[in-house]
Amino acid sequence: EEQRQIRDTVAAFVDEEVVPRAAEIDETDEFPADSVEEMADLGLMGMPFPVEYEGAGLDYHSYAIGLEEISRGSGGLGTVVAAHTSLAGNMLYEFGDEAQKEEYLTALNTAEDIGAFALSEAEAGSDVPAMSTTAERDGDGYVVNGGKLW
Repeated sequence: EEQRQIRDTVAAFVDEEVVPRAAEIDETDEFPADSVEEMADLGLMGMPFPVEYEGAGLDYHSYAIGLEEISRGSGGLGTVVAAHTSLAGNMLYEFGDEAQKEEYLTALNTAEDIGAFALSEAEAGSDVPAMSTTAERDGDGYVVNGGKLW
């Protein structure tokens, strides 16, 4: 029943706010910051993360249902949410220490910050074995050398 309510709530938002703008979002190549802010207000930018970090506290099945509805309205906006949540937020949640979660995961869940996935390189595109960016341990941290596009 809870998952049906999640689908209905997200579907109503998507039908009202996303579908009418989907073509514009795709055609303008501009980041839809206003839509992301509205989704954050509904808890959609941090669906699977605990409420203590300003997440919605949903399970991953519910997150998938919400993401499916967002993607139904706009594939581009769905990709924003998926990369933001699954690639950036999930790494912080699974591997970040408490201070990192409080600072960075909370900022992601409220969309104060937007998560991304830095994949493409000038000489390699998205060919992972051909990439030259490195991360080497340096004491308690890492030194990252290289460059990404987009």
